[in-house]
Amino acid sequence: EGLAVQGGSKTTRHIDGLLDALKFDYDEKPRLVHRLDKETSGILVVARTAQSAGYFSKLFKSKDIHKTYWALVDGLPKPPKGKIEAPLIQKRTGAKTDTRTIDENGQEAVSLYAVQDHLADKVSWLQMSPLTGRTHQLRIHAAEVLKTPILGDDRYGKRSSLTDDLPDKMYLHARAISIPLMNKKELVVEAPLPKHFEKAFQLFGFSEKNVEPLFLRRQK
Repeated sequence: EGLAVQGGSKTTRHIDGLLDALKFDYDEKPRLVHRLDKETSGILVVARTAQSAGYFSKLFKSKDIHKTYWALVDGLPKPPKGKIEAPLIQKRTGAKTDTRTIDENGQEAVSLYAVQDHLADKVSWLQMSPLTGRTHQLRIHAAEVLKTPILGDDRYGKRSSLTDDLPDKMYLHARAISIPLMNKKELVVEAPLPKHFEKAFQLFGFSEKNVEPLFLRRQK
């Protein structure tokens, strides 16, 4: 979190540019096979070889890789769990060409969500899973469909007093991923909570103890 995945006109330090350091005993440079927003913490998949990159890319396209995100949101979604189907389209507003919004003519965007815990109707801890891979999908669905923007999301939400005593970060975390391997086994990886999430959990009285990530293949 805080480091861009790929470079741009004003971004010179990014993960893609650092991958040469991860070659180790391989001749090939590792390859990114999916993206995270700069502000999002958690798991990012990198393939060591071109063959592996092709394999993982096919799995992402066929939706055989399952991801679970944890989010802290402003308010309490109703209903407490469900499936969001709200297509997204890019909205051009001057220089900000990467802002997106819900539009019936946009690309298909489907997300699952469930409230894991909440503090009255003030703040909720959600488990979320994007069944499609649209840019900013979970952030927009949380803000525009559930009407509970992710804390710290200045693009799609608004400044909340809930974060006055917390680090100035976005509270969206790629918690877990399940990947079917070529040997028919399933690889499940979980990312520990970053420090700003730990502080938020302590402040709001949430506990990750014995909480399993939802929406993974192993739970089907």
